[in-house]
Amino acid sequence: MAADLRAVGRGTLVVLNDEIHYARNAVKTGTSNPSAFSSMSRGLAGVTSAGRVEWFEHAPRASGATSRFKVGGLEELPRVDILHAHANMSVDLIDAAIAGGARAW
Repeated sequence: MAADLRAVGRGTLVVLNDEIHYARNAVKTGTSNPSAFSSMSRGLAGVTSAGRVEWFEHAPRASGATSRFKVGGLEELPRVDILHAHANMSVDLIDAAIAGGARAW
């Protein structure tokens, strides 16, 4: 999917269980279901099966004053750690990421 040239310009994507979601619309809807994400406000960006990708329409991109992610004036982006989380997990890993310098949310 990432090698598909039609992915260019679509922004950050979440791909799981043959479904392609725009990250800004993806919502985790299940903890044990293979279809753990849903794009409830917009619908899928596309689907993939047997090595082929079918794209649906482009999502409108927020820009200007309505953009939620602004990098103008920043010298560097904040550190982002990716943690595997589950129900009843200890907060030790989260605390360690913060202590190590993770600042993004």
